[in-house]
Amino acid sequence: MADFEIDLEGASALRIPSDQYLQEIQGTCVVRVASSGPGGFYIFGDTFMRNYYSIFDQANSRVGFAAIKEEPTADAFDVLADKARHISEDLDDIWTNAKKIIADFDSSVKSLF
Repeated sequence: MADFEIDLEGASALRIPSDQYLQEIQGTCVVRVASSGPGGFYIFGDTFMRNYYSIFDQANSRVGFAAIKEEPTADAFDVLADKARHISEDLDDIWTNAKKIIADFDSSVKSLF
């Protein structure tokens, strides 16, 4: 199926790829868009929201849209995982040092009595 294209006055067309608005459920193709009927309106819901940021400017009675960037690559996830490992190691070191300080403090307090 073709991509769905929404034309808004004074704006670039907003495109929703067919793999985003079509879903196969138990061998049946389902369109993930609700309609009020012929000549009515359509509700795109999460199908649209997964592809575009929506900015609501109530003070100026307008809505803006911006395309969401592609999903982060595996490389980006690897970098984040690596940073998380380093943070975890740092926290382990901090905890080890804190336990030593507490033990030294306890020992010092006990020596006073």
